[in-house]
Amino acid sequence: MRLHVKTERQNLDFVFKHKMPTLFVSYEKLLVNPDETILDLAQFLGFSATPRKIRQINSFIHPGRYEPVDTIGKARNFLNQLLGRTSNTV
Repeated sequence: MRLHVKTERQNLDFVFKHKMPTLFVSYEKLLVNPDETILDLAQFLGFSATPRKIRQINSFIHPGRYEPVDTIGKARNFLNQLLGRTSNTV
């Protein structure tokens, strides 16, 4: 418990020090309420999340199973496709 509190304190100190927009996202929240979490992320990033995009993102989430990404390019291409971008801007 002390480690958790210490880590949370460090995160909050970082946020307050840098005074940047911040969204805390947890793995647990993503698993319990994925649609809401995806909508929160999209809104925070300034994107719209259509039902189709939410379904696509949900299909990428596999609880309890680690799936290594073979390359950074694969993840970047997936995100760019979801966001409707044609270049590697993510």
